[in-house]
Amino acid sequence: MTVAEFATKKVVSTTMILIFMIFAGWVAMTGMKQERIPDFDIPIVVINATWTGATAEDVKTQVSKKLEDAALNVDGIKNITTSSSYGSSVVMIEFNYGVDTDIKQVQVQTQIDKIKGQLPDDDNFKDPTVSKMDATGSSNMALMIGITGENKQLITSFAEETLQPRLKRNRGIGNISIMGNATRQIKVWLDPARLKEYNLSAAEIYSKIKAANTVTPAGTITDGTKEFILKVDGELKELDQIQDIIISNQNNQTVRLADVAKVEYGTEDPTSYVTYNGKEMVAVMIQKSKDGNLVEVAKKAKETLKEAKPLFPEGSNYNIIVDNSEKVSESIKNVASSGIQAVIITIIVLFVFLKNLRASLVVGTLIPISAMFTFFLLTTQGITLNMISLMGLSLAVGSLVDNGVVTLDNIFDHIQINKEPADVAAVRGTNEVILPMMASTATSVCVFLPIILFEGITKEVFKSIAFSMMFALSASIIVAMLWVPMASSLFLDVKKISDNAEKADRFNAFRDKYKELVAKVLGNSWKMVIGIVIAFVVVVFGIGKTVKTTFFPTIDDNQYSVVATLATGLDLDVSKDIANKMEAVVKADPATKDINVLASKDAAVINVDVKKDTMKAMNRVREKLKDLPNVTLAVSPQKAGGRSSQKDYSFQIEGDDPQELNRIANAIMADMKSQSWFKDVKSSTEGGYPQAKLEVDRVKAESYGITVTDITQMLFMTASGSANPIDVTQSTETLDVVLELEKNQKNSLNKIMDLEIKTNKGTYVRLGDIATMQYEESASTISTENGTRIVTIGANLDSSKGFNDAAAFIQQSFKKTNPAEGYKIGVAGQAKNQSEMGGQIMKDLLLAIVLIYTVLAVQLESFILPLMIMTTLPLSMIGVILGLAITRVQLSMFVMIGILMLFGMAVNNAIVMLDFVAGLRKKGWTIHDALVEACGSRLRPILMTTLTTVLGWLPMVFSSKGSSGYYQGMAIAVMFGLSFCTVLTLFFTPVLYSLVEERKERKQKEKEEKRRQGKEEERKGYTK
Repeated sequence: MTVAEFATKKVVSTTMILIFMIFAGWVAMTGMKQERIPDFDIPIVVINATWTGATAEDVKTQVSKKLEDAALNVDGIKNITTSSSYGSSVVMIEFNYGVDTDIKQVQVQTQIDKIKGQLPDDDNFKDPTVSKMDATGSSNMALMIGITGENKQLITSFAEETLQPRLKRNRGIGNISIMGNATRQIKVWLDPARLKEYNLSAAEIYSKIKAANTVTPAGTITDGTKEFILKVDGELKELDQIQDIIISNQNNQTVRLADVAKVEYGTEDPTSYVTYNGKEMVAVMIQKSKDGNLVEVAKKAKETLKEAKPLFPEGSNYNIIVDNSEKVSESIKNVASSGIQAVIITIIVLFVFLKNLRASLVVGTLIPISAMFTFFLLTTQGITLNMISLMGLSLAVGSLVDNGVVTLDNIFDHIQINKEPADVAAVRGTNEVILPMMASTATSVCVFLPIILFEGITKEVFKSIAFSMMFALSASIIVAMLWVPMASSLFLDVKKISDNAEKADRFNAFRDKYKELVAKVLGNSWKMVIGIVIAFVVVVFGIGKTVKTTFFPTIDDNQYSVVATLATGLDLDVSKDIANKMEAVVKADPATKDINVLASKDAAVINVDVKKDTMKAMNRVREKLKDLPNVTLAVSPQKAGGRSSQKDYSFQIEGDDPQELNRIANAIMADMKSQSWFKDVKSSTEGGYPQAKLEVDRVKAESYGITVTDITQMLFMTASGSANPIDVTQSTETLDVVLELEKNQKNSLNKIMDLEIKTNKGTYVRLGDIATMQYEESASTISTENGTRIVTIGANLDSSKGFNDAAAFIQQSFKKTNPAEGYKIGVAGQAKNQSEMGGQIMKDLLLAIVLIYTVLAVQLESFILPLMIMTTLPLSMIGVILGLAITRVQLSMFVMIGILMLFGMAVNNAIVMLDFVAGLRKKGWTIHDALVEACGSRLRPILMTTLTTVLGWLPMVFSSKGSSGYYQGMAIAVMFGLSFCTVLTLFFTPVLYSLVEERKERKQKEKEEKRRQGKEEERKGYTK
């Protein structure tokens, strides 16, 4: 019993199978995790270390180098990079794809633990943390909430002590960070004069405060029949208790802390400043955990906010500034919309050709059934609902009806031509096309196999698309083999279909004209071949040069950011002033809708939501801000969270001498800035940190009994503002107690040099008497890769230029600098990712071609015919390049995946056509007549499948907003490429087939003639 016979004879069983597919898909879909992008498993382990106050040079030698040397003891390292900046060390260890990153993280942690004793040993240094790289970054953020009100301290306390714990209770919520906060502290303002008056030092004050706050268990004691736990409660809780701490008690003179310092409530020195549409606020950013459902997390957080509204400080309010769950919901709506559009388009196209509404509805229902079962199959591989997987499903929707169209058209032929009843036509019509349908589906599926089989960045990024396409197309052929024959046998009106065949005068006339054209083309075969070859050379090697390349397409998401990187060493007020100037320019732009300002000491960030025309707004703002002094500006079409913003194109210069590196970098940057199409050019070494370095006269210092450690400790406890001996808990709030000099005592370097340090003899010596101060500028960042010093330069590109233009220009500029021997240049950032991913996709493409050939050879039982069919693969690039050139869409990695998908689909129509030709030739038809008849017979299903697919993608071609912008390039590549492939299938494939088969037939006749002549001569010789 064939599948078609099963479907038509066992209607109940077939119906239950289809119901199960729908129900299983619905259950799977409702339980799938929803997120913006999937959790990429990037094989990179990151070591972070903080050494507050240390220069980049000291961080490199004392921290980064030691961490790097320790990490090198781990096997399987591909690359190791270090980045040393003011107070921070980052070491990134990259492994080959396919390794277990969790195991590598443990191994790295083990090596770091072994050398902890070699790392700086002071209170400013925090132990290194080892973690896996989070590739999703800001995509994990579910919500950003802005709380406004009059009392910033109360709002901060509420956010930290009330709101944050309530949000944390919700399942799936990960990190919660707060910006623009005014965290309450207890300030202990030290007065050097009063300390000297009472013969005290800052270190003694620190120790006394720390010793005064203690809770010590004292064991247990039994009193009668009860046992009591003894506890000495020395915990400080109130401000007056801290003020009354006894510092000394000599000669009946009691000195309290309040006698030598001013103790009061205050706030932590601000590190950030946040506003929304001009109103200062406290921002709360909520991220999902690794296993969290972004949409569910956002929903629960909103519910928590509503529940907590009565608890908000009086006069305060909140706004949701960013809601990334809306983008996920938008992607899901796009897929649903694409599905509905595809159903409508399919029904219209089929009705135009078949003139039968029932038949059109039969094929139209293939889409929802196949799509639902695809969700079930995706869950078996752990695929989530994200932008990438939904992109694959959106693209697959246009192809889900192809098998159904071919099957239904053949059933119609059996009804209209052979005059068979519906049930017989359903079985025979389906059986005839099952094998070519399976072969065509196999070619479409197998092109994605290399992506999921081979480890690499391509698999991590695009496996969701690959699985979506493979499962959707596999589901569609199952549904086509079951649903179409069953529904056709039950619902088709044979009489009406037969009558419509006689009325199809227009299509019949069109088909006759087409058959005449095919006959003419077959008579001029070599002209056709030469014409196609010329077109290929002109388009690919001529027009192809005008197509620009990029990594990922630039998306108009109705938002952009302006990031002003400040020279290091400036305070927050400078950043706020710059942010206000930038905000005024952005606010005046007519496209601006909402403005969110994030200012820190090293950067001013303006995130903007626009009404329309994002790119035009960006250009206007960039032009108006280009002369803003003392900043490096970057304008990007996505929101930013800090000074680092992703550049369109980045590269790095490698060498040993920092001065030579900077010379080369500065020369290249000057060349780049002279070109208007390079925007926001920035180097990783820009913005050195001003440094005041104390040179201690050790001989003098030792004569007073003072060590370098004593000086460092004194400065830390007085000037840093981060000396924190104890914390106190008041109600639900925990306050830091912080020691520092009064502001007017440390507002200049001269006053620091006038500070006095207590000797071991109880006397005081001025710091300036035992040390001198040197002024210099330290590097902002020192980076290395595999032990070699590097400088990274990045820039945004004008829309008229691509990666290929940037690479050629920079390579030429590098040669002009006449670099010393051993210095080289290489891609970085997105350009490096494009190079690596592009190479992998090309390998996947080559393997896909081999797999396509294998499927065709097995199906056609021929070595030659598959090669003829596959000539459409390279020739389809004519359509792809024309499409990209006409629409001015850049060749991105998404377009490359679209080309891969196109290669799987390009041969489908040819398979069905040549299978029909083979059947006719077995019946004795000549090659010429069989081709003409097969082309005419297959014209309708070829046109129907192409139109339903191409028209199904048409909305994506005209949509560049939001996540749809990623689909656009893929849809253009496949739509134009498939359209041209259809023309090739209708005209060029018959020509190739005729040339090959007629030559084969001539050779066969020649062989037979030689054999006949040989036998004739043999017979004559025997007669003689």
